[in-house]
Amino acid sequence: MQTVTRILRTLLFVAISMAIVLPASGCGSKKKSKKKGGGLTIAQQLEKAKAEKTADKQAKAMVKVARQQLSSSDKSGAIATVTEARKLIAADGDPNLTGPGLVEVAGFMAELGEKKQAREALDAAKVAAGKVEDALRKARILASIGAIYGSKEKGLSDSKAAGDSLAAAAEAAKSVEERFRAEALGEVALGYTGAGLSKEAGEMVSELEKSAMALEDARAKAEGLAAAAAVQGQLKNEDAAKKLLASALEAAQAVERFDSKAYALIAVAKGYAQLGDKTKAEEIFEEADVAANKTPEADQQQAAIEMVRKTMGEMKIKSKK
Repeated sequence: MQTVTRILRTLLFVAISMAIVLPASGCGSKKKSKKKGGGLTIAQQLEKAKAEKTADKQAKAMVKVARQQLSSSDKSGAIATVTEARKLIAADGDPNLTGPGLVEVAGFMAELGEKKQAREALDAAKVAAGKVEDALRKARILASIGAIYGSKEKGLSDSKAAGDSLAAAAEAAKSVEERFRAEALGEVALGYTGAGLSKEAGEMVSELEKSAMALEDARAKAEGLAAAAAVQGQLKNEDAAKKLLASALEAAQAVERFDSKAYALIAVAKGYAQLGDKTKAEEIFEEADVAANKTPEADQQQAAIEMVRKTMGEMKIKSKK
């Protein structure tokens, strides 16, 4: 009888163990997979990335998958994915799309240490940028190329190639219409800082500040001054950055259209967050949220609100609401 009792107890223990273990393994694996790729396998994520409609979106999506592979210690898989992404970008495609796509691919190739492939992609991106007609877009692409060429940490550490691309970016920026010129100059200045060319970045930010201060449009002035502050912050000139942000905030608060005011305030709040002043950033983000909610047009109101929340998330700042 005792033997039977022991057997029954053993069987009961096994049954209970199975009841605990089986659901845990099933649900647990699903939760874990959702943390990376939303529950999709790498193959499924790649298939989804290739289904994107434009070259730049395909490249961005595939690089995202490759980064996930790298974070999972699958460097060879990451290299294979980003190499495939490069092959998908046609040389005769729309340069407005292929340029940014090539930059996305080149940047990650450089991070992986695939310098030769990264240089080939950057050279191709530079050719594409030369075909772009919009001056602001051209300046942005060339500035990104220059930053990757020059970066010692995540690029090719080629200051000459960086200088050439950034000089071309600066030339393009000067031809941008006045309303958007400060934005273009900001892109170039950040390109110089990314490339480690501090002297040139300083010269560019001086030009950017003058351009921004001369603007009559309050939103454009706010965004231009915030861009200048971002560069000064990267150059470790914190006092200069804070002074610029104070002027940018004054300009942003003078914007009359509520949605435009929200976007201007977002730029300023982001600047404070990047300087590490999260309290001030939170205060201005809340002000931006109020402005966004006062926008009378429903679609524009929703877009402004979403941008406030999205940027707060990127800056890791929680809303009080």
